[in-house]
Amino acid sequence: MEWNVTTDVINYLKGVYPNYGWRIRDEQDWCKDDIPITRFYSKEKGMYIPHLEIKIVPTSLHVKWTFPSSNIFERWMHYPYEVKLNVSAGALPDGERNFTFGLDYNFTAYNLLGEEIQPEWELNENSFCTLSNSSHNQTYNFGTILNTTIISNETKEWSFIISNRWNWIEPWSMKRILNIILSIATAYFGTLYYEELQELLAEKDFEGYAETISDFINAVWHLKYNYHGLGNSSSSPGSVDVWVSPVKPSLLVESLIAAHLASKATSLGFTALISPFVGWGIAAAFFAAQGAMWVVSEITYASSVDPDYNFTVLATPENVYLPIVENLTDNLARNVTMTAFDLLSFAEARKVSYTRYLGAIENNSPKWAAIQLAATRYYGEMEKIFTEKLRMQLEEILEMLPSPTDDDVKAIKDMLATEGLPDIEVDILRQLGYTNQDINDLTDFYLDVNTSFYKNPSSILYLLENMTILIETSNNLLPPLLYDELIQTNIDVNPHIVDADNVPEYIDFYIEFDDISAIRGVSINSCKLNDIINPVYISETPGDHDGDSLPDILVRFNASDITPLLTEGINLLYISGNATLSYVDDRIFCGIADIILQGEPPITTLEIGNPKYDGWITTKTPLQINATDDISGVKYLSYNIEKNGVEIERKIIKDNSDDDNCKDAGKISHEIRPAGEGNYTITCYSMDAAGNIEEKRTFAFDVDDTPPISKITIGKPCYLMDKKIWISEQTPINISAQDTGCGVSRIVYNVDGDEWVEENDTVVSFTLQGECKHEIIWYAVDHLGNTEKPHTIVVYVDNKAPETELLVGEPHVEEPLFVTSHTKFRFNATDSGECSTGVKAKWYRVWIWNIFSGWSDWMLYRPRISAVDGIEILHEEGLHYIEFYSEDFVGNIEDIHNITCYVDDTPPKSRAYCMYPRYIYIEAEDIGDGELIPAVGGCCIHYRYKVGDENWTEWNVSEKGMVIIHLTWPDNIVPIDKPIYVEYYAIDALGNKEDLHHDTFTIENNREFKKPNP
Repeated sequence: MEWNVTTDVINYLKGVYPNYGWRIRDEQDWCKDDIPITRFYSKEKGMYIPHLEIKIVPTSLHVKWTFPSSNIFERWMHYPYEVKLNVSAGALPDGERNFTFGLDYNFTAYNLLGEEIQPEWELNENSFCTLSNSSHNQTYNFGTILNTTIISNETKEWSFIISNRWNWIEPWSMKRILNIILSIATAYFGTLYYEELQELLAEKDFEGYAETISDFINAVWHLKYNYHGLGNSSSSPGSVDVWVSPVKPSLLVESLIAAHLASKATSLGFTALISPFVGWGIAAAFFAAQGAMWVVSEITYASSVDPDYNFTVLATPENVYLPIVENLTDNLARNVTMTAFDLLSFAEARKVSYTRYLGAIENNSPKWAAIQLAATRYYGEMEKIFTEKLRMQLEEILEMLPSPTDDDVKAIKDMLATEGLPDIEVDILRQLGYTNQDINDLTDFYLDVNTSFYKNPSSILYLLENMTILIETSNNLLPPLLYDELIQTNIDVNPHIVDADNVPEYIDFYIEFDDISAIRGVSINSCKLNDIINPVYISETPGDHDGDSLPDILVRFNASDITPLLTEGINLLYISGNATLSYVDDRIFCGIADIILQGEPPITTLEIGNPKYDGWITTKTPLQINATDDISGVKYLSYNIEKNGVEIERKIIKDNSDDDNCKDAGKISHEIRPAGEGNYTITCYSMDAAGNIEEKRTFAFDVDDTPPISKITIGKPCYLMDKKIWISEQTPINISAQDTGCGVSRIVYNVDGDEWVEENDTVVSFTLQGECKHEIIWYAVDHLGNTEKPHTIVVYVDNKAPETELLVGEPHVEEPLFVTSHTKFRFNATDSGECSTGVKAKWYRVWIWNIFSGWSDWMLYRPRISAVDGIEILHEEGLHYIEFYSEDFVGNIEDIHNITCYVDDTPPKSRAYCMYPRYIYIEAEDIGDGELIPAVGGCCIHYRYKVGDENWTEWNVSEKGMVIIHLTWPDNIVPIDKPIYVEYYAIDALGNKEDLHHDTFTIENNREFKKPNP
């Protein structure tokens, strides 16, 4: 056999060059390992002429792939199926041979109508494979080539256990779902569309369902997987059609109904807002139900898509709570809201259980698939119960809600166009995690939907009824167990409700097997609760231990072993073990039971740090709200703060959120800061994971950041001179403080840099000792430590009293002191201390001897400026006492001086007589009136005389009180009948002068002549 080639055939056979030559092979054996042997002989250059020798030998290996059947709806997403590889060896030349094998695939996507499509969204197709043979299992990555050794006459078999998944519908978004609801609401009346879908699903008419729902939903209904072997295992390819499991379309319809319910609830909330006699509370309840149903729609939608591989954990309903509940005073509105939230919590638990069931299926875990499947059914039943409960509550509300008119709908749309969604609705949506864009999309939806959407309020009841039926349908579409080696059981428990404060000794579980006819021959060999707790008793034979007319096996556990597993509220537990049945070999059995643990609500406290005092704090005082719970742990802390009667903050804090300062699960701590001074009221409460809500607690306090205001008061005496403050040692210094907040705690002061003195009072009083300058520093502190800035004042102390000297003017006589009423007294005072303020006043008073006078009032010595010699102060004759003192400008008063004096204003009396023939006697006498009015005495007689016409003699003075005038006559001749004239008067020691006497004496027979008239 000869032919021409265009290039080097050997290089072609090596794969270096493309096929420009020819390939020769056997038509029948091209895909087998043993192919005809080719040899080429060539020259070094020029045209090549290959020579082919063919030797036919029998095959040594036989490779066979076996693919499962794939009729419509026979293979489901997530559910594993088996692809087998069988390799048989004959006699091998060397007795053994290396064999390479593997598996890879591609796929084709089809929509609900069976049309090949390329979806607009990310398909995220993912296939999982476990490779197993008689000796071991391993995870296999598609496209991987494995090696093994085959020996002569050996047969090997591998099983590729495959499960497939993909995003069969577009991811959930508010806008997308709203567009679907808008399309359905526009094209269909009421709930007929959902009823039709439900009936198709109940009848398992999936083709009819696909045709009906494809008007609004684009989905990848199934994938055709094309498999081909790798390495030495290459053979004819095979294919498997994998479909979306029937329950997923049912969940999708549930999601659509929930979304429709949410939008319908909102329209009813709008109607309630504009309707008289309905009230804000009813509208708020509709908005809360709306928010809950939007979340139900989202999570139900998600459960129809994604598996959860955390399948060894049972879901627990997490209670949903928003503060709006506490603001609803209408019991019906409050009940609607709480029911909607309960429905949401069970929907979430159902979603988690179902996705974990899918995860267990993908991971080929029979026990956990059975447990999660049972949990899905349980929570589905609970969701159905609360959906029906919500329907009955709304039915009662709708009796008071009128059907809106066209004008009402226009008013609603006008409100939406100008104001947007009501604030309460926006607040609920945001608290449930929806964005501003979601809220805008909702607003646009309610503006775009036709008028009929707002009418017929009772349609929401039909939607709820549809949803109840759909949940039942979804539960029915859940597949039975796929594992022959596993038995599913029903389990009842007693007590079903356990009081956390009164735990029983035992908890009994009644295990019922599905096959009632065979249960008489069943026995439980071993079992555990949650894989960790052993029972204390298992009944040997079946009996009706729980009284429900169905045979069961009693399994008893110590309650003390179980309670550590429980949290408050609903707890799903599982029992699994080995059972012997009369008609089959031993089997694994499992089942779930629910126990409700009842406990006390959480306790919320307000921890107030320092500084604090009797209900007062500062803005720097740390405040922390703490919520604790004894069993299930705190889930939500809700509080609002009012300042001066106006709400300034409202917040809900979730356990382990960013606002939770306590990282211990089940405890919440949140620090708050007062916003300035004022009166604050914090109202708070907490909810635990079981839904227990404590009564509202109120904490009130006042915030004071303002320090006290203090002032110093200088008492009396005090004198301001030269801009200086002068005081005495007796002057009280008072520091007083006032505080309009928490009150004054203490006053702190310091004098001249000495030690600080603290007085726990609002008023401090002290005096200063020591003359001259003193510096006082002081400030006040309130009970919170708010401290004012220090004040400083300088004062001067004058501690020495003035000294007063009494200067007695003339006339006066000392020892004893005699004065006249005209005698002037001058009080001369000096203030000569080191730091003196000067004389302020001189005071005196006078005591007069008579019984009618006594002491006079104290009189201020205040002479006229011109009266430099003093003033007359005594005005009556007789005994006087004079007391006097001076004071300075700060009240220093000297000791009182006292002097005694007599006032004598009466002149002495004198008389003259003649002793014949030569003497004239003049006598003077100063006579008082007893001891009280004595005379000063000390009389002097002033006199002169003349004889006849002679000249007067000079005035003579006699200080002895008596004068003898010795007359001499010339030649001793006595002048007879010649007059002798004598003038005289007496003056006492004070200068009191009597009137002038004029006497005439004539010597005539010893006869005295009467003084002539002057």
